Amino acid sequence: GNVNYVCQGEDVSEEQGTWIVNSSRTDLDLLLNLDISPLPVPFKLVGLSETSTSFTGNVTDLPIPTSLFDQNADPTAVTLVSFSITFTKV
Repeated sequence: GNVNYVCQGEDVSEEQGTWIVNSSRTDLDLLLNLDISPLPVPFKLVGLSETSTSFTGNVTDLPIPTSLFDQNADPTAVTLVSFSITFTKV
């Protein structure tokens, strides 16, 4: 499917990427177009939990350019980040 975003308080939808969920609905793969990267950023939510108004999952080892945190960093260096995230229907 496609990932769209809408800024809160606006009604204009913009495409931001694509997604696919596995058949057991436990993993969600996202491929997002983000300003921090010239290429689409792939990441996987594991341990997916869904309700009628939100879904939650864990992202592990997402490579983020280290230069976002340290302007003196090697431009090819990445930092791996892990986090839990909840998307809520608004």
